[in-house]
Amino acid sequence: FTSSNLPIIKITTNGQTIPDVTRIVATMGIIDNGVGVVNNVGDPFNNYDGKITIETRGESSQYIFPKKSFGLETQDDFGKNRNVALLGMPAENDWILYAPYTDKTMMRDVLAYQLGRALGNYAPRTKFVELMIEGEYMGVYVLMEKIKRDKNRVDIAALKPIDITGDALTGGYILRVDKLDPTDFPGWQATPTIQLPNENDITFQYYNPDGADLLPVQRSYIQNYIQSFQSSLTSSNYQDTQLGYKSKIDVPSFVNFMLVNEIGKNIDGYVFSTYLYKAKDSDGGLLYMGPLWDFNLAFGNVDYLANAQFAPGWMWDDQYRMFWFRRMIQDPMFKASLKCRWQTLRNGFLTNQFFTNKIDSMALTLQAAQSRNYQRWPILGQYVWPNQYVGQTYQDELNFLKQWIIARLAWMDSNMPGDCSLITAVEELKTIDLNVFPNPFKVSVKILFPTDYNGHILSVIDLTGREVFNVTISANELEWQGIDQQGRPLPKGLYLIRVSNKEGQTIAVRRIVRE
Repeated sequence: FTSSNLPIIKITTNGQTIPDVTRIVATMGIIDNGVGVVNNVGDPFNNYDGKITIETRGESSQYIFPKKSFGLETQDDFGKNRNVALLGMPAENDWILYAPYTDKTMMRDVLAYQLGRALGNYAPRTKFVELMIEGEYMGVYVLMEKIKRDKNRVDIAALKPIDITGDALTGGYILRVDKLDPTDFPGWQATPTIQLPNENDITFQYYNPDGADLLPVQRSYIQNYIQSFQSSLTSSNYQDTQLGYKSKIDVPSFVNFMLVNEIGKNIDGYVFSTYLYKAKDSDGGLLYMGPLWDFNLAFGNVDYLANAQFAPGWMWDDQYRMFWFRRMIQDPMFKASLKCRWQTLRNGFLTNQFFTNKIDSMALTLQAAQSRNYQRWPILGQYVWPNQYVGQTYQDELNFLKQWIIARLAWMDSNMPGDCSLITAVEELKTIDLNVFPNPFKVSVKILFPTDYNGHILSVIDLTGREVFNVTISANELEWQGIDQQGRPLPKGLYLIRVSNKEGQTIAVRRIVRE
């Protein structure tokens, strides 16, 4: 190994073995001479040259596979965390060196995260690299962002030890649905207030801040919020936009999360390595699904649980997974939102060609490096747990991935539940003439009222049926800037303008489109 078109990372441990749990101090250098320029092993470190702390990471993977993944922190000479912008990614100090092994394309995780970001939600940024440790070539790795609270990662307000009352207590939590492991991240099991048939408790971990850093009042707050949300799902009025589950979650993030997990038929989806986070009340106070994580056993790369292997079927429908999604699917409006989102994406960028182009582009980037990787780890043509398919060549593995995705997309096209027309039919019979222009609009829309509506409430409803903006009418004309209640721009799409009288009765509805 003398040179690469990929960045080269060299780690020196001074003879120490990299352990699990307890990190060791080491040094790391990164060679990245730029796009189209060869990186030579002997070139100067020009992207990073300094201290790190490092450990092995992963659940079963670090014990099963000889190619190890690592977690690392960049540090200054005094042992303090040092934020650095590695390989063009935003500056931070927590990073992952992921070792693709059972996924012989080496791109399933990268593909899922790129898809998640394309749908508009944060997912970890990634860079393919080649790694050397103590002068030994280790193969192709993926340098990626670790999930944590940061303005360029999970962008929510920080939760500090002093935040024990009021608005400060209500947000800044990142949770993970996974196995309970007191040596990893402590947590709790949440049981629905009204137990639905054949449902299991959901196991939550306090991920960031770690449970060891949370005060009892902070633990109690987030537990109670999750319990309240689950109770809203199991109640008889769970479909109500004000009293039901929609008042507690960011529905679009749930829809996007479901679509990516379903496209990949991620066997760990809705049960392991599943992240969610909650914003402070002053930032909307909602619960969000994501970021996406751990897709190496997705896209057909699994030989157990038949439902995860082949194109037909839904992963959310497996009984032992989180019941949230099975329950929301029973809501016609949620199904309509899912259907409308799917149709919009498939008529937009989310074509079959989107996936084949992504795979071909990554394959071109890895063309030379994958050959070296499989000299170091000669597993092509061999079964590695839990491969469903064993290709004889790297190209065989790529072809299987493409064919599997295209078959999956076709099945989802034919079987996506929901009636998209429900979205546009909401309260349509109550519509009276409101003068709304321009419609569609780009920046702002004016609403002229045909009579005196002073004191009435104008609401803006998104595709999920959730109220995203409201204001008390005080004139015969109102201009809406396409923002939510916190002043943030809303995405393009279909919305409903609703006017309610002082008794809360709907007296006017109009459909509007933001381009």
